[in-house]
Amino acid sequence: MKIAERHNLTFIKELFSDDDFQLNLLEDDNKNLFLSCNSCKPQGTVYFGTTCLLLCEFITNKITLQDLFEKSPSLFVEIVGKHKRSVYSRNDTEIVLENSGKWANQLSEQGFIEIWGC
Repeated sequence: MKIAERHNLTFIKELFSDDDFQLNLLEDDNKNLFLSCNSCKPQGTVYFGTTCLLLCEFITNKITLQDLFEKSPSLFVEIVGKHKRSVYSRNDTEIVLENSGKWANQLSEQGFIEIWGC
């Protein structure tokens, strides 16, 4: 799978958003799925690949947000901070997402995240 560089991605749908946290679904030209969300270590917005199966596991509360990230097919991810953007290897860098231990139903006030309307 390609590196999740934000300039090569098209926005599909906002899955979750509040004042401090966003989770967005994106795709590349080959229709590969990617997510972007806030990371607290390193701080910024992280872009990483996902699959339909992993996304469904997250949406149905079988894995946490951090598990979704850890199972990503992206070996390299881009993190965009206030003053710089960098590409990181997930094997060499500990990356911790904001709300990392939360399940999908804990992120949404309604208890679910709708993705089917995209």
